[in-house]
Parts: sequence; structure tokens; C-alpha cells
Amino acid sequence: MLSCDEIFRFDKLAEMFDFRYVGTNPWFMVLMFAVIVGIGVALYFLSKYVDKKRGIERTTTTKELVFGAVCIALSFVLSMIRIFRLANAGSVTLASIFPIALYCYVFGFNKSMVVCFVFSLLNFCQGPYVISVWSALLDYLLPYLALSLVGIFAVNPKTFQSDGPALKKHGKFFIGLALYFIVRLASHTLAGMLFWSQGVDFWVFEGDLVGWASFAYSLTYNLAYLLPDTVVAGVVAVFLLSSKGINREIYKLVCSTKTKKTINSDAKEEEAEAIEA
Repeated sequence: MLSCDEIFRFDKLAEMFDFRYVGTNPWFMVLMFAVIVGIGVALYFLSKYVDKKRGIERTTTTKELVFGAVCIALSFVLSMIRIFRLANAGSVTLASIFPIALYCYVFGFNKSMVVCFVFSLLNFCQGPYVISVWSALLDYLLPYLALSLVGIFAVNPKTFQSDGPALKKHGKFFIGLALYFIVRLASHTLAGMLFWSQGVDFWVFEGDLVGWASFAYSLTYNLAYLLPDTVVAGVVAVFLLSSKGINREIYKLVCSTKTKKTINSDAKEEEAEAIEA
């Protein structure tokens, strides 16, 4: 059993911006972040170009910004509450990924990339253990950026017009959550094989591991905490997405997110109704 002090990790706030365990040139880290931001900006403008070709102009409302900030804050606080932990930082949290995943599900892939990037930076700033640029990329950035993949399966208003139980309408959310789990597991497993397979003492794995032994260790270790952590988030999602009240609020958020194309079509419908009247 974990003690109260072990469950609530608010001491991690004291570790913010503590980079004493970063064992690589800080300028390489700055360069890596600059490259990642550049890739994100390039993807953003690419998506804008594609939308423009399709006659769509997306807007960002104040409500979306506030909701994104609240989701980041909730996920950050929940990440400090752990159900159990393993050696070397692996732990199961109280559904810390769910608020971010919900944002991605409601607002789509493009906007979720920004929120996930901010969340990944917050996690990186909590006393990171980094021995190279690649370990930072595989252990901190890619795993949390993978949450944006939930946005590929974003909900739309038509979802709420179908018959059946509320939960049945959100099957795409759990597909996105499964995709996130696969990508994050692959990223952590690769990092474990490349950087954390020396001096191992976990279950049946001991010593300096190489080859298939390092793969088996890394996969087992990361599955041991990442699978239950994702399952906890999935269970919370089942209960919340089954609620009619939550579904009403999600529907309002989705309907408030309008593109120029949908606004123009709504205006045309109103004009047609006025002419008929």
C-alpha cells in the first residue's frame, strides 16, 4: 500500500525546472524543441492550406482556449495522484490523460496538437531524466503528443443524432485512446531498449541487457504501468460519456466550434427560411 505522501506527489512541484539529471548539451535540447515546434508549425499551415482548398476557414474561440487551459491543468494535477508506482518513475495515475484526450476528441487533431505539446513540455519540466536528445524525444515528447491522435476520431454533431445508448455513440474515442496507447508504448519501449537496459533489476530481468532481452524487459516494464494507466482513463471515460448531462455539454461545445463554411451554410439556411416566410 502507498502512503498518503506517496499517492499525492505534490512534491513534484518543487522539481519544476530542475534539470540536474539532463545529461546532454542543453543547446541540443533547445535545438530539438525548435525543430519540433517548426514541424508543428509546418503541419499547422499545411492543414490550413488543405482547409483553404476545401473552402473551410477554421476559427478558435475563447471558449476553446479556456477549455484547453482547464484540461491541461486538470491533467497536470491528476498526474500527481498515483494509484501505484514502479521503480524508475513508472506509475499509474488517476486518469490523468482523460481531460487532454477529451479535448482532442471534441476539438479535433489540429487544435489538440497545441494542447498536447504544452502538456508534454509541462511533464518534461518536472525533473526529467535525460541522457540524450533522443531519450527526451522518446520518453517525454512523443508519448504525450500521441494523445493528439484521439483528435483524428473527433466527434461531430451527427453523432448525437443517432439512436442508441450514449456510450455507443463514442466508440471512436476508445479507438483513438487505443491508438495513443500503442504509439506511447512503442516510444517508451524503444527508449528503454536504447537507454535504460543497463543495471536492470526488475522482476526476472537483471544486469545489463541486450538484444531480445532488453526488448522483453522494456516492453514488460512499460506494459506494467502504461496498460493499467490507460485502462483507468478508459473506465472514467465509460462512466462520463454514458452521462446524458456530459453528452449535452459535449454537444454544445461541438456546435460552438464552427468553421466559415458551416457559418455560411447556416446563414444561407436562415436566408432561405426568411424568404419562405
